[in-house]
Amino acid sequence: MKRIIQNIGFILILIAFLALVTWVASFIPEKIVPEQRTQNKINATVTKEADRQIVKRVIPYIIPVHIEDFMGISSPYGIRKVPNAIYTGGALTREHRGVDFIGTWKARIVAIADGKIIEKWYVPDGKYRTGHELFGGYLRILHEDGSISSYGHLSAIYVNIYDNVKAGDVIGRMGSTGVSTGQHLHLGIQDKNGNFLNPLMYMEIE
Repeated sequence: MKRIIQNIGFILILIAFLALVTWVASFIPEKIVPEQRTQNKINATVTKEADRQIVKRVIPYIIPVHIEDFMGISSPYGIRKVPNAIYTGGALTREHRGVDFIGTWKARIVAIADGKIIEKWYVPDGKYRTGHELFGGYLRILHEDGSISSYGHLSAIYVNIYDNVKAGDVIGRMGSTGVSTGQHLHLGIQDKNGNFLNPLMYMEIE
């Protein structure tokens, strides 16, 4: 019996010693062989280059309101409470497939990137021009990468269908035409496959 107790004691001491060695070893820096050090540098370089490519892809546009007239954002992209349930079949929430920008009275609206006007709905005049059902005075621009930007609720439009525009060109004025509760610009962006994107992920706003 005494021998068994001694053996158990020895085993416990051995386990404790091994645990101590493992704990001390965890503080010793891992040795990196030259080949591994080189690979680490390559991986770091690839990661930095990938980051640069991501930045290039996600910041290709400027904000759609002239910088001197820009005041902020009133409604972001995503699910939100609808301002008027009549137009959503009674639903109280709906996906907002764009971003609402606010600015000074009849703020200047600019093209967010180079492109061509592919759709135009005249500003409603109460007589002959009804405008877009939802967006009133409305424009869509096809960009060089295949994406399309749309501009809704305009109070004035300065371009025509098939006009070529440059980033920053004034294309219209902010308004409250169509289904709107106040002056703002609705900006939408779709990729070349027609998928709606969050505009704020593709521009820098200070």
